[in-house]
Amino acid sequence: PTRRSSDLFYICVYSTELVQILFGHGKFDSQSVIITSYVFFTYGLGLLAMCFTTIINDLFYIFKRPDILMYTSIINIILNIFLNYIFIKHLSVAGLSLATSLSLYITLFIKMKYIQKYVLIDKSIYINIASLILTGFVSAFACYYINELVSTDLYRLILGTLLFIVLFSMIELSINSYYRALLLKFIR
Repeated sequence: PTRRSSDLFYICVYSTELVQILFGHGKFDSQSVIITSYVFFTYGLGLLAMCFTTIINDLFYIFKRPDILMYTSIINIILNIFLNYIFIKHLSVAGLSLATSLSLYITLFIKMKYIQKYVLIDKSIYINIASLILTGFVSAFACYYINELVSTDLYRLILGTLLFIVLFSMIELSINSYYRALLLKFIR
C-alpha cells in the first residue's frame, strides 16, 4: 500500500500537469484541462479508500458475509447521491468526483467497524493509515514546491519518493517506540 499511496499523492499534486500532457492538445483547451484536472484530483483522493475497500471486501467474502457488502453498497449509493446534490452546486463536475471519494471513505470506515467482529483491527492500523496519508501529502507537495530548485521531473520524483520514505519511516519508528514503551510499562 505504501508505494500505491505515494502514487496517489503524486496524482493529486500533479493532476494539472498529467492532464495537460495527456489531453492538452487539439480541441482540448486550457479551460478543459483545468476542469479535468480538478476531477482527476478529486477522484485521486478516493484511490486510497478504494485500495483498502478492495482488501476489506475480500475479508467479507472469506467470512461468508456478502450481505454486509450489499448493505454498505446501498449506503454508499445513497451517500453518493446525497453528496452529489450538495457538492455539484459549488464545485460543478469536480463535485461529483469529490462526492464519490468522500462516500468511499465513509463506507470504508463503516466496513472497518463491521469487520472488527471477525478480525482484530487495533488503533495502530488507523494510525498507520493516517501517517501514510500525512507523509504522502507532505512529500508530494514538497516535491511540487521545489520546482525552482530542481529542474528535471525525474529528480523531483526521486526526491519526493525519498522524502516520502524517510518521513514514513520516521513516523513508523516513533509509533513503534511509543507502543514499545507502553509494552515495557505494562510488563514492569
